[in-house]
Amino acid sequence: MANKVVTNVDIYSIALANEELQDDTVLFAAADTFVKGTIMARKLVSDTVPVTPDVGNTGTFTLAVVANAAKTLKAGTWTLVAGTLSSGLGPWTLTDPEGAAQTVTTAGGVNTDDLNFANLGLTVTVTDPGSGTEFATGDSATFVVSAQSGTPLVPFSPTGVNGAQTPKALMTYEITKSGSGSLAVRALVKGKVNKSRLVIDEDGDGDNVTAVIVDQLNDVGIVAVPVQQLAVLDNQ
Repeated sequence: MANKVVTNVDIYSIALANEELQDDTVLFAAADTFVKGTIMARKLVSDTVPVTPDVGNTGTFTLAVVANAAKTLKAGTWTLVAGTLSSGLGPWTLTDPEGAAQTVTTAGGVNTDDLNFANLGLTVTVTDPGSGTEFATGDSATFVVSAQSGTPLVPFSPTGVNGAQTPKALMTYEITKSGSGSLAVRALVKGKVNKSRLVIDEDGDGDNVTAVIVDQLNDVGIVAVPVQQLAVLDNQ
């Protein structure tokens, strides 16, 4: 009698059932390859926001705005207003497009202050001109956070910002681009999928696909389940 030969059957499938695919766009920051099973997120807004102080201010300060980690900035018009300042130091109030506000006070002692508006999801760096005119009570800046055109897909990152930290889709095939820019794709946006085939791009594997990430996928209709591969018996 011939020996029994067992071969593990693994066809590297991503989708298992009820898959729904959607024509979409992936935004590449640089030349890269995203393998089959890569978890994708949807980039909502840019990470950095150009901002210029309002006309009519007393001070000649400069500003820089950067999104905080794991936050999504609200698209729309934001306002930053100085409260009662003394020698350029004091409170600043930031108001988001929906009217939520937070006040942070400059620390002083240096020409640059990082005002971390943690509740609103961004940091504003206020730079004193040094030899110029100090910023003063009532000085302000108005800036606009714009949604990315078409809200493209980007690789999911648990520590990402502005939407990159929330999984929304999966790649069921490998995609490559030789430089930065957009690429038309067909991504999986719903269905039952093989959990063992999911990949976090920055890790290169799925070892850090946690229960939290699985729940986030489930929230958008992508159900990741563990799969036990079947075996084939060769009795020849």
